Amino acid sequence: MRINKMFLMNPELVLMISIIIVVSLILKKIDISISLGAGLIIYAIFAVSDLDKIYTALMRTFDLTLFTALTSLIQAMFLADLYRLSGVADKMVRGLICAGHNFAGVSIPAIIGLLPMPGGAYISAVLADPVYKDQMFESEAKTFINYWFRHIWIPIWPLYQNIIIAIGLLGMSVRDILNINWVITFSSILSGLIIFIFIKRFSLKNVSQIIEKRDSCDLKGIYHLWPFILIAVLNLVMGVYLPLSIFITIIIFIILYRPDKDVILKALKYAFNLSLIMLIFEVFVFGNMIRVSDIASRLSNILSGHAFIATLAVPFVIGFATAAEFAYVALAFPPFIDLFHHNLFYLTLAFLGGYMGVMLSPSHACLVLSAKYYETHIVKPFKYIIPAVILTILLTIGTDLVIRRFII
Repeated sequence: MRINKMFLMNPELVLMISIIIVVSLILKKIDISISLGAGLIIYAIFAVSDLDKIYTALMRTFDLTLFTALTSLIQAMFLADLYRLSGVADKMVRGLICAGHNFAGVSIPAIIGLLPMPGGAYISAVLADPVYKDQMFESEAKTFINYWFRHIWIPIWPLYQNIIIAIGLLGMSVRDILNINWVITFSSILSGLIIFIFIKRFSLKNVSQIIEKRDSCDLKGIYHLWPFILIAVLNLVMGVYLPLSIFITIIIFIILYRPDKDVILKALKYAFNLSLIMLIFEVFVFGNMIRVSDIASRLSNILSGHAFIATLAVPFVIGFATAAEFAYVALAFPPFIDLFHHNLFYLTLAFLGGYMGVMLSPSHACLVLSAKYYETHIVKPFKYIIPAVILTILLTIGTDLVIRRFII
């Protein structure tokens, strides 16, 4: 049943308007779930404009995929806060320092990055600061190293919101995403290390009197890496259902560390974030609205000759504008689903574009917090971030094309 024929508009135009409205609201600091909800309502009224189709889209949302996404997200956030509040993260850092300051300098933010949390780079900034001070890095160098390596896992790690959402939208497993996107993380790590070596070699302050201080070294701290290893083994190696993998890890964590009741309650409060729960629900409804309006196949036909640029640029712009990892998946991926299934290279490009857009965004909370902690102007770290982004894009596309041409 049509709502009203006068409301029905070109779906492509409505989608563009909806995305612009969502991004504009986010930039005005309106809650992400409210912003996406507004875009969803506009799309439903003016692009779908059929109560039966809207009802179908809503009903399709309530399935195992939504349950998996919600339970994975809530448990991941709960585990992340438990790890932080229990003091386990500090012990882990003392173990990493034993391997030397170069290793610790990049591995501390990288490992903290395995536990996604808003503004999590602030935590790694505090933990890594003594290492950076010993190496006499400039403030903007500290900011870059902490910020960049904190986010190298975004394209592949199953606890990140963008991966959880993508799994549901695309009907893929974590292993599928890993097989497609490992080249992005590989390129990001390599690019970061190249810039890190440049900083070490050419920084005016990084002179020969650096002393490897290992007073705070405690090799036993390496033991506290086990939650990440367990999740990877259970889900990626053994194929255990992702929510169950995280649940098993949480239970073992609580048994081993026995966190206080207050710590558990604080972590639960952090995990049950109504805004993020609503966001996940809206993302899946939006995806189903796009399916019932048949815009995905229409866009595939329109963009077939420009797919390379479109799948890279659209997520990049959304990622840059919103500075949110999950936003580019939620907004940019649904219209391109048919293209992704036709050629997985386009999916790699979409993840790459969104990831690099987010990393270049000056409004990214982790960049802002890192720069604030290390007392540097927000612009200064970009002399390292921009080259790292360019390198990552070139390495990813080049490596992927070589693999597809000569290996696959």
